[in-house]
Amino acid sequence: ANFDPARNFWNAIFDFSGKLKECHWRILSLHQVNELSFALPGESTPSEADSPGPEVTHDLLCAAPLASEGSCGQSIAGIPQVRPPPPDPPPAGFEGIRQFMVRDEPVA
Repeated sequence: ANFDPARNFWNAIFDFSGKLKECHWRILSLHQVNELSFALPGESTPSEADSPGPEVTHDLLCAAPLASEGSCGQSIAGIPQVRPPPPDPPPAGFEGIRQFMVRDEPVA
């Protein structure tokens, strides 16, 4: 399928509202990011996180959106796009991204 996880367009959101001075989305600060791990039935411990994408860092969150080789929606009625401000850096004492475990267990 030619999917390249290093070319993730998560920060290239198209805002259909078209308000020139208003952004309707934001980029979370690193200390607000969560990592999920899943434990499937029969597993006593969750699997290691195995995201195919790059590690989430403050620099990654602040990076400019990637440019697409294909259509980027330029022809959609000339709707203006506004990027949110970059996220604040993590607070002093930040120890890493929060990790949450999800267990897939049958409901009785």
